[in-house]
Amino acid sequence: MNVIQAINAALDDAMAADENVFLLGEDIGDREEGGVCLVTKGLSTKYGEARVRSTPITSRPSSAPPSAPPSLECARWRKSC
Repeated sequence: MNVIQAINAALDDAMAADENVFLLGEDIGDREEGGVCLVTKGLSTKYGEARVRSTPITSRPSSAPPSAPPSLECARWRKSC
């Protein structure tokens, strides 16, 4: 088991143990392929989109130009996993 799989398993365990646990984050739903490095892969299918929600989170002002197109940023992160 690698680190990504361990984090996914820990999130799965927490969500199974407590129905009040939910996840919010940018592109974490299964329709968005489970987030950066696929950490949340399968969780929105298993627990529903009400508990695993993709949200528009940004660390830069909306008026600032992005450093790279989102698809390129995602590709860079996935290569590093």
